[in-house]
Amino acid sequence: MGLDLFVFGDTDDVNHNVRLQHPIGLDCFDGVLYVADTYNHKIKRVLPATRGSFTMLGAG
Repeated sequence: MGLDLFVFGDTDDVNHNVRLQHPIGLDCFDGVLYVADTYNHKIKRVLPATRGSFTMLGAG
């Protein structure tokens, strides 16, 4: 999810291509991470096994 402190945005992808902007909340359920991406007004689902990020709720 980025390689630097100042790499941010709103991109669903895998590995270092994922971009979040001010992720502030985190929860884990059944091996899936849920991230509150506050400045993008979205809830992202992150699958640690594939290192993929997907928008679950919100449209930005």
